[in-house]
Amino acid sequence: MSPAPQGGVSPADAGPPDRRTPGAPGDPLVPFLPIEAGAPDPVALSMWHLALGSSLGVDVPHDLFALWLFPSPGGVVLIGPEALALDRVVVPAPAPRLLQDQLYQLEQVLRHARYASALAATVRDGERDLGVMLLGSFERAAFGPAEVLAVHRLSARLVPALARLAEAMPSASPHAALEPAMTREALPDHLARAAGEAASGPDLVRRASGILYPLLPHDRLEIVVAGAADGPFVPLSGRAPRRRWGAPGGVVEPFSAIAAAFGAEPTLLEEDFTEGNPGGEWMLGNGGSPGQPARSLLGARLEVGGAQVGFLLLGSVARDAYRPEDEETLSLAARLLGPRVAGLRLATEVDGLRARLEAAEAAGHPPVAPGRSPFAAQETKAVTP
Repeated sequence: MSPAPQGGVSPADAGPPDRRTPGAPGDPLVPFLPIEAGAPDPVALSMWHLALGSSLGVDVPHDLFALWLFPSPGGVVLIGPEALALDRVVVPAPAPRLLQDQLYQLEQVLRHARYASALAATVRDGERDLGVMLLGSFERAAFGPAEVLAVHRLSARLVPALARLAEAMPSASPHAALEPAMTREALPDHLARAAGEAASGPDLVRRASGILYPLLPHDRLEIVVAGAADGPFVPLSGRAPRRRWGAPGGVVEPFSAIAAAFGAEPTLLEEDFTEGNPGGEWMLGNGGSPGQPARSLLGARLEVGGAQVGFLLLGSVARDAYRPEDEETLSLAARLLGPRVAGLRLATEVDGLRARLEAAEAAGHPPVAPGRSPFAAQETKAVTP
């Protein structure tokens, strides 16, 4: 198990926190974690974990700071560090709390890994545990009463952030948000596993982003599906882009403009998509702000049985971020994710049809069998003696 050294900036040291204020002297600093319609992207989540460990490291010096989340739907998600996923540490799911003996067992895992000191603490909201922290140090007796108090203060301060994150995570995931030490040889296995385990569109987008990032760094990964051959295009993440006014004065849908740029090709590589697409840029916003446009674009068509089901897109605010050889890697990812995306698209269509049928029944109109004329019942009645 590899150590994760942290640095930090020093907050003031004083008494217990005042819950009526955003923070109080003596509390470890909790970095801001923007949460949009879905879970945070894996890069933001990884950076947030690093900043959190750095802040805690001022009052509680440590060599390892691990954090797991317990999403509301169930299961356990490793927030960080990413390298800990290689050690396959088993964290029990709370029911609805972790027992003290289970925390001792987590500490024992670190001691077996030659950490001289270990400390486990839960992040608790009422009767439910939202997550668990595990700290390790190579120094003996590193965690005394003062350090334990600081960790519990951090636990109280983490409740709002982890509560929002637990609701935003679309499903349980036993894997890290950002896959460590990814190689092209390992890519098919990881993507196939993600496609099989993802419970929803946002979950699939989050996992695919974490898997592909080490090989294809990006500011946003999106999977878009089309309701028809010419759109409209719907992002599986649930984060619909803002509609913008184009140069001729009409409304431009960014994903429609990107799809048009593919032409008949299976892949798309744009070194600067903002050139020649005024108002049609894909804006990589964060926390509700418009953000910056995606200058570099890398895309692959998603097909199943020769039929198009959508597009797999990577966007970067930097210019010329991708190379021609990256198209082959993304094409491989598209072939592995295509069948799962097709299934999610079909499920969405079924949900829409069910909603329309329920609305028709509520309005007093009998549902019409697929492929049958709405006048069939009347025609049959007219010829019945």
